[in-house]
Amino acid sequence: MRDIVKLAVILLIISAIAAGALAYTNQVTAPQIASSKETAATEARTVVMPKATDFTLMADDQLASVAEGAGLTTDELNQIYAAYQDGTLIGYTFKTTSKGYSGDIIALTGINLDGTLGGVTVLTQTETAGLGAKSQTDWIDQYQGKSISSELTVIKLGTPNDSQIQAITGATITSRAVTKAVNMARSAFLELQGGN
Repeated sequence: MRDIVKLAVILLIISAIAAGALAYTNQVTAPQIASSKETAATEARTVVMPKATDFTLMADDQLASVAEGAGLTTDELNQIYAAYQDGTLIGYTFKTTSKGYSGDIIALTGINLDGTLGGVTVLTQTETAGLGAKSQTDWIDQYQGKSISSELTVIKLGTPNDSQIQAITGATITSRAVTKAVNMARSAFLELQGGN
């Protein structure tokens, strides 16, 4: 019995030391991790709005209002940043979430005030390697410069026109999910510009 108590006390001490070390490590690294995430997020915004020199996050209550007006939820429309070039508003970035083949696809879409796409990037995806994961390759470049005068659609064959996106071969569901995320951003942009 004494040996069992002794082992339990030793195990308790080791567990407490390990938990303390883990908590300390987390406390020390948390600010660096947060800083790295913010740097990556700023870089992503710069990719989709390359002319912007500054970004301002929209408040949660205004985001919720825009989402509601655009027929979206805040689970679909996650963030909006106003993009500025030397103090002048030039457009917005929209972080949106849609359902892909294997899970959520989180995309960042930049839309210029003239209604053209500055760019699109996929921030998070769990799509099939070699197929849907191609949404993070040069395939995404075809969105850049497209007009949002009408919703974008995905085609499997042929040459896409200004409102069409060529699907990733073998990953049409992923292509549609990314395009849906872009169309969500379009709806939010139109709401910001005075309604659909």
